Amino acid sequence: MFTLPAPANPAGLILRLMNNCPIDLWVSGNNLPAVELPPRVAGMPPSEKVFDWPGGGAGRISAYLNSANGFEVTFMEFNAAKGVALNADLSNVDWVGLPVEVSGSGPTTCMTGCFQPYAHMMDACPTQLLDKVHNICQAPKNWCAIGNNYMDPLCQLIVTAAQAVVKNDPKCAGGAADVGAMNAANIYGCGGNFWNNSPYCCAEVTRGYMTDVNDPAKNPTQNCNYYKEMPYSPYSAYSQGICPFIYSFAYDDWNAQSGFDGCNGALEMDITYCPGDP
Repeated sequence: MFTLPAPANPAGLILRLMNNCPIDLWVSGNNLPAVELPPRVAGMPPSEKVFDWPGGGAGRISAYLNSANGFEVTFMEFNAAKGVALNADLSNVDWVGLPVEVSGSGPTTCMTGCFQPYAHMMDACPTQLLDKVHNICQAPKNWCAIGNNYMDPLCQLIVTAAQAVVKNDPKCAGGAADVGAMNAANIYGCGGNFWNNSPYCCAEVTRGYMTDVNDPAKNPTQNCNYYKEMPYSPYSAYSQGICPFIYSFAYDDWNAQSGFDGCNGALEMDITYCPGDP
């Protein structure tokens, strides 16, 4: 729970920031200069900041390691205006970094987040994708684009899945030119002429076509079948396993799955880093 009092008669949204992580963070973004949030010390309360935030608007708020110019370890996108709405989007599309919670005037109005303890965020990250220096798990859409990484079995796994979907699902037959051995990064990223225009096909490949075809007309609620039988994206399976409310690939909102949350009439935005830590 946040403990600092709200600004008196705020002109804008009340913005609260809390660092419950064991690392030093710097937070900055739209209409928000860089703010240091010291690490949580065992047995002590988390560090907090509270602002009268008249800017609001739309943009991105990012957290950086160790300094204002440090490594960007997590970000959130938002569109907010005092008394009108708060729309927030947490994403692991580019990497898995810090667990974060975002809420409006309280969890009864709107909330989205990831509550995995910080110490265990990387436990199931595929080995190839683990960045031990910054403690993040890189998305394969980026890693498979580096040098000859596309030849790695993790990258070729998604190519195999895409080729099978293009061959066996008439809705995706037009993607044949986009599923060659060198296209692993594009397939993971839902890129290329075909994938950019077919969230259905990208979701089918990413989540595992053997057990769920992601077709809302035929199978509107079977998200329990995602990532059950290979081939599928090991990164998205890992990301969804620890952060089930957060986007893990570009079209992770397909079939009514979403990392987006919104509420009307918001008067504040509360951001907590490492909300699941003790």
